[in-house]
Amino acid sequence: MAIPTKSVPGGCLIGLAGLASWIYAAICGFILYRIWKLDQIAAREELFRHLSWHAGIASIAGLLLLILGWRLAMKTGSYDHSNPSEPRMKF
Repeated sequence: MAIPTKSVPGGCLIGLAGLASWIYAAICGFILYRIWKLDQIAAREELFRHLSWHAGIASIAGLLLLILGWRLAMKTGSYDHSNPSEPRMKF
């Protein structure tokens, strides 16, 4: 198994989770758009409502994760990436 050769600020990984949440919200939004565009809202009312909630919650959660990840990444002090005594991930 490959081992990372450089240290990574932990906030970057939290930010990636926020980005993944936004991608999920965008996919939900695209499906909502397709339902609306094809004028099938009445036939798919329950799916439309569920996807609306999913998109809204995923957008807010993604924003919060991005803010948290950004703050953690910016607070991480400088360190030597090539020093083996340094941890692979810093928060």
